[in-house]
Amino acid sequence: MELSERIIATLESQGYTSIDEQQHAPDASPAPVSSDFTTTIHVTDGIVTVTHDGNAVVLRLGEQVTIPAHIPYSIAAGPTGCQLVVGEK
Repeated sequence: MELSERIIATLESQGYTSIDEQQHAPDASPAPVSSDFTTTIHVTDGIVTVTHDGNAVVLRLGEQVTIPAHIPYSIAAGPTGCQLVVGEK
């Protein structure tokens, strides 16, 4: 079973109702977003910097961060891009 499949299965077992796999191009930095739900971001490839509440967290393969509902956050892909599994509950 691939890493992303294991993460998706784990998120489903934890009650996440929306799960998405995302790919970001090298050095991509989409506009900040927020969600009405708790959001967990898992890195399945590459490096990503997630910024929320004024804190920047650099995540690598296998690492994750959870962001509370209604908190704006941004994702900045590293120099080789990144792949993520994002779950909301």
